[in-house]
Formats: sequence, structure tokens, C-alpha cells
Amino acid sequence: MEGQTPPQEIREEISHTIRTADNIIAGNYASNYPSEESLDSREVFVGPILDLNDETLNPREIAEVEGWIEGKLGAKPDNTPIKARYMSADEETRVVVYDVPLGQEGDKWFISRWQNEGEKPSYIFWSEEWYDEQVELGYTEIEDES
Repeated sequence: MEGQTPPQEIREEISHTIRTADNIIAGNYASNYPSEESLDSREVFVGPILDLNDETLNPREIAEVEGWIEGKLGAKPDNTPIKARYMSADEETRVVVYDVPLGQEGDKWFISRWQNEGEKPSYIFWSEEWYDEQVELGYTEIEDES
């Protein structure tokens, strides 16, 4: 139709991030595949699964990843139980870890929201061990903020 813009595509790197996270949740790590023996997705999965400050994301990509996050949490993030809250030493970054363990037994992963003052949130997908280390890295666990 005239005047309509073509549908926006989801870039491969966005799809790859989601596929990798799904594989981690299913326990299918890269090291399980002979062609990728040197790569362990548990160790190399770093950075946000969705950074709303990334101006290169198109609306379709944002909606796709937000839908994935909501599907894994079972609700919108604002309506999801919270496992822990952290604040950075400089009090610029607040972290909310959602209380929805993902992954195989003995290998828990969690989605969290990280937000720097004055910025939009980023959503991180990390193993439980990474969250446990945040206190050692200068973050303080804070009580529920109503």
C-alpha cells in the first residue's frame, strides 16, 4: 500500500541473543556441540538482553525481546516478584533481580533490570553466581522499596 513503511526486520544479533538465552535455559550449552567446543555460552553470555538506551533498536526488535522477557517471567516485569535489589556504590545504578529462576536444576539464571539514573532500563540475563558476586563488586543489597 502506498505510504506504508515496510515492516522492520529483527537483526540477526538480536535473534542470536534470544536463541543463546533459550539454549542456556534448556541446558544446551555451546560446549555440547562438537563444532563449538571452545565456546561455553554460560561464560560468554554477557551484557544486556535488552538495552532500552540502544538507539539502534527498532520498535519490532524491542517488542520481540520485551515479549520474550515477559514470557520467561510469566508477567510484565513490573508485576513480577523480586528476588533481590541492589544499588551501586555511587548510588547511580539500581538493580532489580526478578524471582523467576530459569534454567536446569542446579544451574539457575535470572532476568534483572539495571537502571542508571536518568536513563532507560536495561534487562540482563545472568547466572545466579553473577548476581551473588555483585556485593563483592561494590553493590549493596537493599531492602524492599515501596
